[in-house]
Amino acid sequence: MNRVGQIVKEKRTSAGLSQNKLAKMAGISQASLNALEATTSNPSVETVFLLAAALGCSVSELLGEKQLGASVLSGKEQQLLDLFQQLNETGQDFLISQAESILAQPAFRKAGSMSSAI
Repeated sequence: MNRVGQIVKEKRTSAGLSQNKLAKMAGISQASLNALEATTSNPSVETVFLLAAALGCSVSELLGEKQLGASVLSGKEQQLLDLFQQLNETGQDFLISQAESILAQPAFRKAGSMSSAI
């Protein structure tokens, strides 16, 4: 099983979705989803984006990049990323503005770092 197909299948089954249900949610055929999970085909970029949206995850997660990057991120960084990904776009924008406000205060910046918010 290719990595993308494996991840899609894991996310689909953990969400309690049938192939038919996920295919309908993503707007692709069940045959295409079946082929992807069985590794008889590689997904197009468009299909990866559609599946990520239907599964409520990032394209990076479907490509297996989250697991690769997890070892690079500290525990706090991963926690912040996980929380950020749970927010809708309005919430993400608000969180970014709050982080910029905090960064504008010298007491919260690391020594030697410059803030783009200043």
